[in-house]
Amino acid sequence: MGAESAVGVLHRKALAAAPEEERQELRARLAEEHRRTAGGLRRAVALGVVDEVIAPETTRFRLADALARAPRARGGHTNIPL
Repeated sequence: MGAESAVGVLHRKALAAAPEEERQELRARLAEEHRRTAGGLRRAVALGVVDEVIAPETTRFRLADALARAPRARGGHTNIPL
C-alpha cells in the first residue's frame, strides 16, 4: 500500500473533518510524514517485514506454486460427535 492510500485509511477522520480547500494539502503533508516514518516498501524489505516483492503479472503463478508445495494433510481433523 502506498503512502497516499495508507493516509486515506489511517487518517480518514482527520481528512473528512478538514475543510475541502485544505484537504489535498493535509493529505500531501500526512503522506510525506508517513513516508518518513514508515519508509515504504524498500524499508519494509530491508527490515524483513516483507519477504519478497512479487510482480503483479506473476502473482497467480506464485500463489498456485505455493499451494502446490504445501503439505497435503494437516492432521486428523474430524467432526466432533454431537
